[in-house]
Amino acid sequence: MIKVVTDRNILKIKSVLSKTPEKTVSILKENFNKKRYLALSAIQLGINDRVAVMWDPFEDAWVEMVDWKIVDKILPFQFVDETCLSLPGRAYITVRYRQITVEDNKGNQTVWYYGDENAEYERCDIRAIAIQQELDHFDGIVLEDIAVSSRDIPIIPEPVNVGVKVGRNEPCPCGSGRKYKHCCLNKKGE
Repeated sequence: MIKVVTDRNILKIKSVLSKTPEKTVSILKENFNKKRYLALSAIQLGINDRVAVMWDPFEDAWVEMVDWKIVDKILPFQFVDETCLSLPGRAYITVRYRQITVEDNKGNQTVWYYGDENAEYERCDIRAIAIQQELDHFDGIVLEDIAVSSRDIPIIPEPVNVGVKVGRNEPCPCGSGRKYKHCCLNKKGE
């Protein structure tokens, strides 16, 4: 599993159109944790492609964002406690839009909504916020660039699924550099 990039200099690189988007999509899916992630952009894994994926639990399917762009956005509001995998330990208040129209690399357009006033629409939930954040990543924009304010939040370490038996005194497979017995051994059952 590839480690998520937290280096602001890498995250602020404007992504380019991928020559092999299928390969990038495959890498993103392989490194996606459905229990912890809502969406993942290629630049967050150090890949400079305009590609992101989102697991859609409502459709039980992947949403593949290959060179998507927002072509219309209306109804701005302040979204509270937006977080990003690449900026652990911070929550941000950002300006987002309740309705966005996105266009994919084939010219197809889809409207996504966030908020109760549009509850009759099929795509009305947090996915609209996730898409806005991933498309910001395409343009080298991170949350701290657009935040109205931010605050510290606790970082919850990801438990390690070891798969093979690791000795108590061996290095922890999470990559922390600590011994397994002092790191993730007790997190296995959580």
